[in-house]
Amino acid sequence: MSHVKYPHDDPLVIMLKVRQDYLHTLLVDKGSVVDVLFKRAIEVIGLKDFVKASTTTVISFNGSKESATDKITLPVQEGSETTFVKFIVIDVESKYLGILGRSWLHSIRAVPSTYHLALRFPTDYGVYKIKGSQAAATGDKRGTDITWLVDAVDNGAMILTGCKAERFILEKNHSVRIRKKKCVGLIASICSNKNITKRLEIKAKVMISASGSLLTPPLMLSSGLRNPNIEKKLHLHPVLMVWGYFPETLIDLPRKTFQGGIITSLHKISSHESESDVQIIIDAPTLRPHPDLTVTSEERILDAILLWGAHTNRLCGWQAVDAYVMSSTPDLLFGDRFLLLNTLLPLACFLLMPLDLLKKLKKNILGIRIPVIGQLVMEAIEYLDTGMQ
Repeated sequence: MSHVKYPHDDPLVIMLKVRQDYLHTLLVDKGSVVDVLFKRAIEVIGLKDFVKASTTTVISFNGSKESATDKITLPVQEGSETTFVKFIVIDVESKYLGILGRSWLHSIRAVPSTYHLALRFPTDYGVYKIKGSQAAATGDKRGTDITWLVDAVDNGAMILTGCKAERFILEKNHSVRIRKKKCVGLIASICSNKNITKRLEIKAKVMISASGSLLTPPLMLSSGLRNPNIEKKLHLHPVLMVWGYFPETLIDLPRKTFQGGIITSLHKISSHESESDVQIIIDAPTLRPHPDLTVTSEERILDAILLWGAHTNRLCGWQAVDAYVMSSTPDLLFGDRFLLLNTLLPLACFLLMPLDLLKKLKKNILGIRIPVIGQLVMEAIEYLDTGMQ
């Protein structure tokens, strides 16, 4: 199993869509008679008003009793199947959001395997497999929303959101230490509501700046610190970000890349000589789609190339250029830039364009008058048609 590192004794922890939310730490436990959601999960998905009182008493493996406070029935999506699961809600601390026991396993006729960290069950379309997350089982690379931030709040910490740190509060240091000043607090502004103009003054015995290598130096300088080494030796981690486009019609992904925990996956690429010799670490963050980094950006690249070639800065797209070509010739329209189109047009990845757009390009005069466009469009259509079969 490529997603499992052996040897291991990890439990089977999976992610499922419960109602409209993805719960990414659900423990599969064949020894549990009931299906459990912990109260924290109910609060996370905002269903506190939908739970009902319950008189069920849950007995743990050591014989201790835990009275269930609530119960709730929710739709759970397993691949193409959806079942309604009756959950018992318990208000106890757990590193999991819920427990799926024999009741759920039997309802979908699932066969779980803790060794393979996966479970399989029959559907109308064949056998479906749900892979477990070894990282979620061990606690590695889990988001701060379910790890140390929760621990901090449980121990009395207060988290203020919608604020921006402006400067440290510095006072003269009367101790025998070398430092002339000491930090006793912070001044912050409210950025979530423009109508609030008052500043926050936060006092503490210890202040920790964790604004990163780019934002910490401006904060220090705005506080009046004049150390000559500030912002002189910044170091950035070398990061290569690669964007991938995965058509939903070609691959069965259980969720979007930006859904789930703060950090979704970590892959270590080892050398051929030794697995402990890690060559590359691929860290997949949860990035929401950006309008300039989606498939439509390829159409913008095509627009930019054609408009540049036509010596025009009008705010129009390839459709306007297509209309010009109908009443003229490419040589007259593009002039000395016509030959350069053969080099520039392949920079627009036609494979990432929607199939509907490619069919429009195929029907228009551009693909006929400019052979490189026609060739790129046909190659992309053939590739997409092959992948959808």
